[in-house]
Amino acid sequence: MTERTFAGWVAPVVETFQRQRAELVALVRSLPAAAWDRPSPNEAWTYRELLGHLATRDPRDWRLILTAVVTKTPLKPADLPAEEETPINDGLLAEVAALSVDEVARRIESDTAEKLDLLSKLGEDDQHLKQADFPMSLGEALQLMPQHERSHIDQLATAREGATP
Repeated sequence: MTERTFAGWVAPVVETFQRQRAELVALVRSLPAAAWDRPSPNEAWTYRELLGHLATRDPRDWRLILTAVVTKTPLKPADLPAEEETPINDGLLAEVAALSVDEVARRIESDTAEKLDLLSKLGEDDQHLKQADFPMSLGEALQLMPQHERSHIDQLATAREGATP
């Protein structure tokens, strides 16, 4: 197990993130195979596509943001298009379409480790970093990360409701 340390303002976010990721992986591995191709509460997505979003789009966006901060490289708004303005996940979902659910769960675990490595590189002074073209500071954005992921985990959990014994 890799030992990491986190800036004081990052530590609570990391704690929630790790707990939610463990919950997500356990949930994914517990859902019946029949659930994955049913429609999810997220309009126009199946549960498999919702899982694909959690395994591709969200990690990609956070990786871009954190890497930009760690490398002190400006991030362009075009790198993070709003989901409403673009075809959601099309290319990213293609990356995981042929994977088994267990392979996607392993991908989420791998992404978790990578994100923790990036989060451990943030310093105390990084909390208030803000770019002119973005509406919030890094600290504010990181506070939203667990809320966004929580909403998708809760949506994914509804797959249990339609499961047959």
